[in-house]
Amino acid sequence: MAGSSQGYNREITLADAEEMLGHIDSDSLDYESWAKLGRSLASEFGDSARDAFITWNSPAGEKEKTRLLEQWKEFLKSHSYSIGTLIMEAKSRGWSSKDSRELSAEERTEIKKQAEQRRKDAAQRAQAAEKEAAHELKRVELRFRNLPLYTGTESLYLQRKGIANAHQFTELRVGKDSHNNETWVAWPLLNESGEFKGY
Repeated sequence: MAGSSQGYNREITLADAEEMLGHIDSDSLDYESWAKLGRSLASEFGDSARDAFITWNSPAGEKEKTRLLEQWKEFLKSHSYSIGTLIMEAKSRGWSSKDSRELSAEERTEIKKQAEQRRKDAAQRAQAAEKEAAHELKRVELRFRNLPLYTGTESLYLQRKGIANAHQFTELRVGKDSHNNETWVAWPLLNESGEFKGY
């Protein structure tokens, strides 16, 4: 897949992007700069740039790789940075184009068409991810609602704190730790509109 950037008339491919990343030490970046480059890749090339992103970060072990993959999924939802962000950063670190040929009008039109299609595809993936997140939140809320209501006697901790009657002020539910069978108390996390966001 290939892309282009305003003010830069050379066709940019994923291979070019990988070469640019080779000029940038990911560990030298603060989080904001690092995230901008990740979003730039995701916005321009979609999930096809995932492996390039992971390789660039050289994860130490599966745990780190999993964290990077989760971050990548978040980047796929964002369209706030173009490939130009990566180009500018790479050029500031010594990268330069090996081929600066002028593109024909037809090539520029095709590149623009491909880029627009990728952005549409990315938007659809982001919409699907948001829908799945909403479904997962519904499942979490159902688990919470299925827990028994706290009546004021189930938690020794709340009794010791002198707030055994906290259920009179907010909805509390009771659960059991599967490892030690200890009782825990949960309450809903709501946003400003009163919508359930977790517990």
